[in-house]
Amino acid sequence: MESFAVAYIDDICVFSQTWEDHMSQVKQVLDRLRKAGLTVKAEKCKVGMAEVSYLGHRVGSGCLKPEPAKVEVIRDWPAPQTKKQVQAFIGMAGYYRRFVPHFSAIAGPITELCKKGKPDKVIWTEQCQEAFRALKEALVSGPVLANPDFDKPFVVFTDASDTGLGAVLMQEDEKGERHPIVYLSKKLLPREQSYAAIEKECLAMVWALKKLEPYLFGRHFTVYTDHSPLTWLHQMKGANAKLLRWSLLLQDYDMDVVHVKGSANLTADALSRRGDPELPQVTGQSDPAQFSLEGGIGVMQ
Repeated sequence: MESFAVAYIDDICVFSQTWEDHMSQVKQVLDRLRKAGLTVKAEKCKVGMAEVSYLGHRVGSGCLKPEPAKVEVIRDWPAPQTKKQVQAFIGMAGYYRRFVPHFSAIAGPITELCKKGKPDKVIWTEQCQEAFRALKEALVSGPVLANPDFDKPFVVFTDASDTGLGAVLMQEDEKGERHPIVYLSKKLLPREQSYAAIEKECLAMVWALKKLEPYLFGRHFTVYTDHSPLTWLHQMKGANAKLLRWSLLLQDYDMDVVHVKGSANLTADALSRRGDPELPQVTGQSDPAQFSLEGGIGVMQ
């Protein structure tokens, strides 16, 4: 049943490839509920839908996007005046950070207000207002991510700049066009900013693959980088301890590493240059709902 149904508390979603499968699988779920002595309200049940709302998202037809009603709430959110109000806004907007490239960088001026030692009554600057406006605009503009298809190969673009790391997980459709599934960005720590170029680029790859492990581990995929030495990292002689350690970690993955020109790696490059400290995942990746999002929504069609 795990292959066609996901549940979060009392929300159950059944996803199927064909109408016949759907009818059979819905029946299996209802039979299981009946045996457990559980009931459902008919008016809350929707069957045979091409697209459904689930955990604040619209899911279906191979795409994943924020629930319009939730986006409207964010759009109409007033400027925060206290630290708690800032945290509430970042928590709400952060739940949809996967849809916004450079989310952590854009939100940087606002998240600074939440740091320890900052006053409870926030000082709302022009930079905060611009970040507030940019986040709203990014979410209202109708962002759409493709659902991962685990029967097709994944491609990952990684890059590092002097200050940050960036990566994009993508897949190609039948026409050969690539569609984003996940955006990632992170600011380098002070000690990491002193790394050599190859160390930063290798760190970007190790960090990205670790983040994307649920999609990639146990599957063959391709990593694109604009730093050519990474294509023969495993053959490198005289590498330092960091590179040797990372090289061993990368051997856990079944991947090809391909060099591309920087002009063909623009998204990951931009993400690395706009990197910012990763936000605490108040209601995002570490939220209990994320289990269902990654495990179920990611494969709903």
